[in-house]
Amino acid sequence: MRATRDRLTVRLKIRGLVKGHVHQLHIKKLGIAHPTAYYTLNEIPKR
Repeated sequence: MRATRDRLTVRLKIRGLVKGHVHQLHIKKLGIAHPTAYYTLNEIPKR
């Protein structure tokens, strides 16, 4: 997990995401304002 200097962007590497599912993420590090997020994986990115 990495955050930009302005703390507006966080890059995460997450295993186990499933296409078409809604995933709930809890981030306790970095002191961000909104530690809970929801993400729907519509497509699996190609490497």
